[in-house]
Amino acid sequence: MESPPESVHFTPVQDCIIWAIRYLGSVLIGVYVLGLITDQVRGRNVPLTIGGMLELVTFVLCISVALGVLVFFFGWLGRVTISSQGIEAPRYSGFHHFMHWSDVGGAQAGSLSGWPCTVVFSRGDKIAVYLMVLGREKLKMIEKIRHYAAADNPLVEYLLSAGD
Repeated sequence: MESPPESVHFTPVQDCIIWAIRYLGSVLIGVYVLGLITDQVRGRNVPLTIGGMLELVTFVLCISVALGVLVFFFGWLGRVTISSQGIEAPRYSGFHHFMHWSDVGGAQAGSLSGWPCTVVFSRGDKIAVYLMVLGREKLKMIEKIRHYAAADNPLVEYLLSAGD
């Protein structure tokens, strides 16, 4: 009997760009607005023009697309492979590690330099792997995890409690 195929998951480039627009856009627009408020408090009258706002939006979009493409490559390197035996994902060092379903000891929300992820810990030696998949692909990954891992697996329990 043939074993079921592995499934490989990574965040698609469009989801990386959307994440970058949300993350970087909110930071840059917040800094811009804070600068306007600071100028007003200091008594400088800085006109808020449509041209200035369009420049800001164009700048945010261009930088976000570039950041999104870079994040895509980072995410591709962080791809996650799921099989009936377990899960393979990158450690903090970037090297991939395979963890059997029975070795999964826990999971929690995490972040790698602002990139949201799920951190999965092993039972014995406390090795951690990072699931850095976002968007629609994350939903597909979660379905595969639920399919292959037992219902009482700590990763499945975490994903159910986190509402993912």
